[in-house]
Amino acid sequence: MNPSWPRYWTQALAEVLGEALAQQWLRQVPPPPPGTFPTGLLALMAQTFGPRAGAGVASRVGEALFRHWLADRRPQGAWRLLPLPRRVTTGLTWLTQDLALAWGGAFQVRAQDQGWRIVSRLPIPAPWSPLACLLWWGFFQEALYWLTARVYPLETCEEASAPCCLAVPAHPLY
Repeated sequence: MNPSWPRYWTQALAEVLGEALAQQWLRQVPPPPPGTFPTGLLALMAQTFGPRAGAGVASRVGEALFRHWLADRRPQGAWRLLPLPRRVTTGLTWLTQDLALAWGGAFQVRAQDQGWRIVSRLPIPAPWSPLACLLWWGFFQEALYWLTARVYPLETCEEASAPCCLAVPAHPLY
């Protein structure tokens, strides 16, 4: 895992929760080690805010996580000038390849007629899969907006042996 990921988690939590609560949480549960998911942080979200509000916090942390991750990366090339479908495919592929390097090959994207599928095979203990998927939902929602300046209605989907699968439709909401 990239050594910057613990910093990204810390910055994302501070952005969403405020510095004091983020530091309190990180004293209880440090950022996850390489290749593992922050189940301790998800447990604190559910415990502190309840399951529904914890889900909202998870998606906001995912959005912030993308912004802090992106600050260290700038893709090369004129791919943002591509037609929208190619831009989404190219951008999501670049993003999932970088995530796969950081997380041990656990992410992939597939283009389909009706849109795209983003699959995470990162091992996540069963009780935390829904919150973990919402965290990645926020991450990829923010990524798609950055890629296209459009909002896509992401939905969770079923994928064999994948704790988190997100379906991206071919057409944005706006």
